[in-house]
Amino acid sequence: MKLADVILGHIAAGSPSIWTDPDWFLRTAPVPAGQSILITIGELETPEAAMAAGEPANRVARLRARDMAGRAAAMAGRLGTSVIVLPGENHDGLLALFLARAINSLWK
Repeated sequence: MKLADVILGHIAAGSPSIWTDPDWFLRTAPVPAGQSILITIGELETPEAAMAAGEPANRVARLRARDMAGRAAAMAGRLGTSVIVLPGENHDGLLALFLARAINSLWK
């Protein structure tokens, strides 16, 4: 089996990609049946959790404006999957956990 055979048919969208191009999944055609989909955000990327954790007000305002949790939920709804919220993680610390989950999802 070639790596391309493993990777094709899988989609992974984590906080970094949702933040950079949040409407990508909403602009694209539906994903064909049989593809695995992984969508993750960090718990501290929701305004409520960020505020409760004492994040600065300007960060909480940016989170509200970007509505990552809402966009991720909309993506998941369109693609027929759910969002995995990684407890205690913010945008900065999420990448390593997201990549580990994305790699693990390749072999499911």
